[in-house]
Amino acid sequence: MFDKFTMYADRADFSRVPSPIELNNKDWLIKHPPQYFPKVSYCSGSYFGNSFKIEVSIPKILYGNNFFEAQESDFETFLDKLTIQLEKMGFCIGKDMLRYNQSIYNIEIAKNCILGNIPTSVVLGNLYKSKAPRPQMKLVGKDWIPGEQVRFIGASHEITFYDKYLELVMAKRNQFNLDWLFHRSDLKNILRMEIRLKKEQIKQIFGDRPTLEEMFKERYYHKAVQKYFGPMATYLLTHQPYVTPDTELLLYKDEEMNASKMKDLFLVKSLINEHGYIYAKKRLKDLFGDKEANRIFALLKRYPPMEVVQPEYNFLPMLAEQINQPKWLTPANIVSLEVPNVKSENFLEESLWNCAQSAKYLGVGPREIQRRCKNKEIPSIVIAGSYRIHKADIMAYAYREQRKKGS
Repeated sequence: MFDKFTMYADRADFSRVPSPIELNNKDWLIKHPPQYFPKVSYCSGSYFGNSFKIEVSIPKILYGNNFFEAQESDFETFLDKLTIQLEKMGFCIGKDMLRYNQSIYNIEIAKNCILGNIPTSVVLGNLYKSKAPRPQMKLVGKDWIPGEQVRFIGASHEITFYDKYLELVMAKRNQFNLDWLFHRSDLKNILRMEIRLKKEQIKQIFGDRPTLEEMFKERYYHKAVQKYFGPMATYLLTHQPYVTPDTELLLYKDEEMNASKMKDLFLVKSLINEHGYIYAKKRLKDLFGDKEANRIFALLKRYPPMEVVQPEYNFLPMLAEQINQPKWLTPANIVSLEVPNVKSENFLEESLWNCAQSAKYLGVGPREIQRRCKNKEIPSIVIAGSYRIHKADIMAYAYREQRKKGS
């Protein structure tokens, strides 16, 4: 939901402000027990005139931390609490001055995703393999967040994913009312998505000069998610992972592909599987030059990914559901929160499958697998009176069946 913003308020909007000395001393931090206060600074004679720059985390105003999330219905409560916190700092401003303020230049839209038994690092490792969601965005390295993160940035927008639980542990003194969380063993894998927008991109999502009240509408969250997370989810759900080399050999043989093309495709796909599309393309350009790298990548367009392998953790649909159809985390619903329990498909690690494992993969009954093996529709061997099928043969068979249905 709408998570953080930077607002400029004119000096005339306030009936009382603290002196520069009071503002610098931050006496309110001593007078009041540990709690969150917005960051306020004076902008004298700047582009914004004699004004104050106010940086606010909405969930921290409401709950003291940003593990919990704001909802559209929280707006009036948020305004009440924000004016109270500003008054403790020496600023008196009417709620309507904040409500209808249109000088908002940096915003952050965020969602905390509960991953249950799925390690956050596994999810980050797969998000790292995505293409950038927008043409002008690029993947960059680590920022200040401890641990791993995936960050795509452009000139006036970015989308970032990181380990929220680790950040909460590292920043305990800046996050209040969360002692209970660190005793919940089922809430240790938390992925945070942040979409950060500056002036031009704010206009594209929210329209021209929206008010603070308008920005609280949930429809803008969905609009931003569709623009930035949507392309990543679509790419990952349809392009990852590539099938194993032995499976592709069987499928490329069906295509009557020559050996040279096979080797080029194996090279680029192994790099993509290991490091992701962006790194693979950069690495090939460094090694062979732009022309050769572009030639190899052009093969991918002619021979698209063969999506027949289930990932080790089938977390992408669950993650997409949490982001696209959010159930906001609040103190009221955390007790009844259903923590995801996504099963790991460990049988994929075995090279020889029995009929039950093959049936599970193809979505048919074991007797149907036996029939197809008997009729030599699926290549198989017999061990101790039972059919055993190479994993690659089942995957290749699944892909061929999938193509038959599509044609």
